[in-house]
Amino acid sequence: MKKLILISLLIASVLFAFGATKTIPWQQADKHYGEFISVKGAVYATYSTPKVCFINFAKDWTSTFSVVIFRTSWHNFSVKPPCKLYEGHIIVVTGIIKQYRGRPEIIVKSPKYIEVLR
Repeated sequence: MKKLILISLLIASVLFAFGATKTIPWQQADKHYGEFISVKGAVYATYSTPKVCFINFAKDWTSTFSVVIFRTSWHNFSVKPPCKLYEGHIIVVTGIIKQYRGRPEIIVKSPKYIEVLR
């Protein structure tokens, strides 16, 4: 099982490196759990706690897609908390969509997985 997961992650990394991921709007993220995919949207708001920051795409952040960056990864970003980098921008975030408390999210550990379009 571990071997299969490692192979899947390797394939996903290669696909990402060559830009071979599908891009969907953030509103469709809940239909793609478990997929390595790119999600596009305008950042509605960001929120930080001492341990995590959230990038949200809708006013109702409790039931819609979010990007999550844990404090343990903040050292990889130029601004702390890093969600401030993306306020007011349209972004594309790439990763595996997971379900947390009934809503979709992508956990990001590096800025290379977030592209600012404008």
